[in-house]
Amino acid sequence: MPRQKKINSEAELEEFVREVAGDPGARVAKAVGDGATDEKIEKDTSLKLSEIRNILNILHNCGIVEYNREKNMTSGWFTYTWRVNASRALQNRLLMTKKEYEGMRTKMMGDKVVIYKCAKNCSTLTFEEAMDADFACPTCNAKLKFSDGTKGMRELEAKISALEKIVDSKMRLENPLAEAARTTKTS
Repeated sequence: MPRQKKINSEAELEEFVREVAGDPGARVAKAVGDGATDEKIEKDTSLKLSEIRNILNILHNCGIVEYNREKNMTSGWFTYTWRVNASRALQNRLLMTKKEYEGMRTKMMGDKVVIYKCAKNCSTLTFEEAMDADFACPTCNAKLKFSDGTKGMRELEAKISALEKIVDSKMRLENPLAEAARTTKTS
């Protein structure tokens, strides 16, 4: 059973990498593995070094990879060794998803849950967006119909709540000292 959880984490990680950096990003992340330099990644992926460095910076900004920098004392050049930090990447993905849901909640609250849906389920628009589109679906041009958004709001609230529980439990597992300090403050 623990092996299944690892496979899910690997699949989630690959999906997250593809979301932020596309297929080339997935190739770079796979080549990085437990540690690789830019040059090794270049050999493994056959991408240009400039592309690789750009992708590595994107992955680093999302917390997917981290690096160790060493200076060559004779040449003065720095060598960067990159490695994937899967636990931090998955934690960041959860936080990004949570922010996305909270943004959706804020948007829906601002619109007082008035939404319009395409008859073919292509899109869901707020009243303002529907008005701008002349109440026609921007994807298929079908007529938009009014939909009571309270059910969608309840589903969104449930998703946000579930994500908050996952993020909180993950934070506690990865940082037991902070959890212990928080527990002693409340006691």
